[in-house]
Amino acid sequence: IGFVQYDMVTGNTRLFTRQDFNVKKKHLFIPLATDYRNRIWIGGNKLFSFNTDNNTIKAESQFDDEFTFASISLFYDTTQQILWVGTASMGLMAFDPTSKKHVFFNKKSGLNDEWINDVYADKYGQLWLTTNQGIARFIVPDNLKDQLETGYSGKAGTATITNYGTSDGMPYLEFVSTASHQASDGTLSCGGVGGVVRFNPGKLLI
Repeated sequence: IGFVQYDMVTGNTRLFTRQDFNVKKKHLFIPLATDYRNRIWIGGNKLFSFNTDNNTIKAESQFDDEFTFASISLFYDTTQQILWVGTASMGLMAFDPTSKKHVFFNKKSGLNDEWINDVYADKYGQLWLTTNQGIARFIVPDNLKDQLETGYSGKAGTATITNYGTSDGMPYLEFVSTASHQASDGTLSCGGVGGVVRFNPGKLLI
């Protein structure tokens, strides 16, 4: 249908449809994230930003409205001001909202799977990704800004990635999109086809 805005003070709602986003085809509006400028980032087959000050919508990515790019999870890193986008077939994308440049981290980068269901960050600045082939720990590279320059031309990014599967104690491999939760102490609860996996990244021996 679209994107619904709810005013918690007045209780009013407003529906933004495909016409407001200037999307002609059927479009999936799935994940949301908020940046330091209070813009709401909306994923799906394209990447949009929603300005909460004037209720304007802007298409931010250069991808076509096709399922070749489908973002199913978003996380905004306030420290580096990078939007991390989990996709359904292209791995993890780092997107710079200012320069509009991006770099993909995929199987060539070390991921076991390129379907990224959820993205969370721990207090150490590491990212934790749930996929259809387990859970991955992603250490953000120090040269990310440089990689954004080269990755814009299609080169896969490089990072330190650790994949966790059944041999590491996982009861199953396939997780579900938007089915994870991060508690105040950092504990992650990740929902999948076999139940919920809970762990605290700070207590893992790494």
